[in-house]
Amino acid sequence: MSEWGLFKRLLDAVYQHSTLPGRVWLTVMLVFRLLLLAVASEGVYQDEQSSFICNTMQPGCTTVCYDRFAPVSHPRFWVFQIILVSAPSLAFLVYIWHQLPTSSVVESQEVQSCNSTDGPLPPSVWNCYVFHAVCRLLLEVVFLLGQWWLYGFSVPFRYVCHAFPCPHVVDCFISRPTEKSIFLMFMFSVGAFCVLLNIVELSHLCWNKSSISNFSKKHYDDNDVVISLNKDLSYFKKEGNERKNARVISCKMQMGALHWATL
Repeated sequence: MSEWGLFKRLLDAVYQHSTLPGRVWLTVMLVFRLLLLAVASEGVYQDEQSSFICNTMQPGCTTVCYDRFAPVSHPRFWVFQIILVSAPSLAFLVYIWHQLPTSSVVESQEVQSCNSTDGPLPPSVWNCYVFHAVCRLLLEVVFLLGQWWLYGFSVPFRYVCHAFPCPHVVDCFISRPTEKSIFLMFMFSVGAFCVLLNIVELSHLCWNKSSISNFSKKHYDDNDVVISLNKDLSYFKKEGNERKNARVISCKMQMGALHWATL
């Protein structure tokens, strides 16, 4: 139970420090990769090597042909993919735990403000997040191309093998080829969707960065305009008071001249 508690805390922390596309990517990773691989693939791949039958009695020929057919089995490839693709997010989480202070109340408020990725992040945290998103995107693309290069998009029901110590060309037959082909296509589709999510996340980060920069520039420009307007208003107010005083003095002089004329 302690291992599951630690795993849950790690997931909560990664979810908290991710953007909206990053949270969708994490959900896809957990539901459509990890959970599906742990639950659904067990019945399909549990007898993978034992049901790989070749029409020969030569010792070692079946083992060599299976190694030629699948250098890495599908479940092990996907487990390796999940571990490596999740590594940048865990590295970013470790960086966040070492960067953000958590000792005092004021510092905890700063942590809460930094945890919200909707607002402006500190430059170092933002740069690290972008770097981890780029690494995750590259790993997704590498594993997507690797799956296509190793397995293609379907599993044949018959594999023709000619390798030592097989005495001649032998035919080997794969168990559940249709189910395995469906798994291949599904996991390839999930990988392509994850690549798209990473591209959307990077675009979202760049757009937020440019929006914040434009907002800051506009904010400073507005402050300059307000200061300039205040100066102009004070000038016009001063000039208006001087004109008003001049009119009062002129009116008093005219009234005085009229008074002296009537005497």
